[in-house]
Amino acid sequence: MASIPKIIASTWNNGLFVLDGNDLVHELPNGRVRGLSYDGDGGALASVDNHHLYQRKPSGQWNLIASSDYELSVTFAVNDKVYVGTDDARVLLLNESGELTQIDNFDSIDGRDTWLAGTAVINGKEVGPPLGIRSMSGAANGCLFANVHVGGIPRSDNSGLTWAPTIDVNLDAHEVRVSPYDASLVVAATAFGIAVSHDGGISWNIHTAGLQASYCSAVAITAEHIFVAASESHFSENGAVYRRSVKPSNLTLEKVGSGLPNWLSGIADTACIASDANDMALVSAGGEVFVSSDAGSTWLKREETIPGVSSVLIVR
Repeated sequence: MASIPKIIASTWNNGLFVLDGNDLVHELPNGRVRGLSYDGDGGALASVDNHHLYQRKPSGQWNLIASSDYELSVTFAVNDKVYVGTDDARVLLLNESGELTQIDNFDSIDGRDTWLAGTAVINGKEVGPPLGIRSMSGAANGCLFANVHVGGIPRSDNSGLTWAPTIDVNLDAHEVRVSPYDASLVVAATAFGIAVSHDGGISWNIHTAGLQASYCSAVAITAEHIFVAASESHFSENGAVYRRSVKPSNLTLEKVGSGLPNWLSGIADTACIASDANDMALVSAGGEVFVSSDAGSTWLKREETIPGVSSVLIVR
């Protein structure tokens, strides 16, 4: 394995941890941080303490760039535009004045009245996330995707001006990713398998061949492979990662080993598998940290354990 990638892991209640070689640096301690993404300029974006959009400079300095009354869940930047999803299923755009403004057309998508919160009753208590934007992705061609939990994966082909539904709401999608190498390839983790589109998200097919359980929670795409985390349920004590070729002719998934354990300590949740060129990183629900510098062919477990991770990002 080549050099170890530098990664940032945000947490729900204890800020972020930057793993750089053998160093572990704690940033924004005690903060609630989620929705890590690239800012398009060598740095990173994140939602901090529910209502604030922060930007991390390549030097490691964090700056507040906008705030909102809405609870912010995810961030995504493309073509010099910054989009932010919220916990009540809205999409905001950072305008030239540094304000987060609502994209109104997202609120009038066909079928929005069928969306529902992703909660469940466990031991008499209601748990789980609210109805909200769980992940966002897109490409430089202006095609954007907003994964709503639970509301399918609305798609825009004009940089967010208008939106239309794509995948069945009842598939319960947990993360969507557009391939950075091929904008026609879009992949989503759903509760019933991995959803793959080869026409830019217009149509989807669900695949489960090779999976030992079909509840999929996170996805990542390299130049040659699609990776997906799967388990029996969101609350499973064990999880695993599978991969298959990006080519539509090869649909069977295989379990990933070569440094990954037979079972992870819990699932790898939404946004907890990151990829950038040949570098990859994943964190399990139990806080195990694994990295790869050869596009997921081999993996190395880091000594650090980081509990409560909400998202992972590879930085340069």
